[in-house]
Amino acid sequence: MSTNSDLSRPLTRLSMTKSRYDKKRNKSGRREVMSRTAVTLSAAFAGIFRQAPAYAVPPAYIIAEELGYFPVTNSAGDTKYVSARVKRESTDQAKDLATYLSRQRWTMYGAFWCPHCQRQKEMFGREAWAMVNYVECDARGVDGKAAVCVAKGVNGFPTWTKGDQTFSGEIPLEDLAKKVGYKGNFDANLEPALPISGLGSSACQ
Repeated sequence: MSTNSDLSRPLTRLSMTKSRYDKKRNKSGRREVMSRTAVTLSAAFAGIFRQAPAYAVPPAYIIAEELGYFPVTNSAGDTKYVSARVKRESTDQAKDLATYLSRQRWTMYGAFWCPHCQRQKEMFGREAWAMVNYVECDARGVDGKAAVCVAKGVNGFPTWTKGDQTFSGEIPLEDLAKKVGYKGNFDANLEPALPISGLGSSACQ
């Protein structure tokens, strides 16, 4: 004979099963709501970021860098031009040659827009070029000294001068060392080769 206790057991199990089901359904519902909210917020933020301006270097500046120079504005609001930075690392012998050129007061005259001047700088590399005496001959360039260049009779770039000694054109460092009377050892094989320029001349006019 079944007792009331025996009859209540299936009902109790059913009640417990229903309770677990309701909990799972509530959790599932919460997960669904959270998932939908996340998708909505993600779409909203994506829209915001798509509409936000990109603070990148303007394409014109990138193109100018490839040309070898780019514009800058000084404190007076004037636009001047500066040569692109020298990218290569200097060899020890290039730094020694640059030190000699500086001590002997050799000066290179050039122009910011001159590709031969930029190649000459790259031959030295960053560290060595920083030691070289340089005069910018275009008045539009930063620290331009056009009058000085005219007084020196400079009519092509780059031009190297010391006193009455003058020679022009893009010159490999080994040849430059010989021209300026450098007595140290200079091995051209230790210098990285620059890409062929295809400029058709050795100086800018």
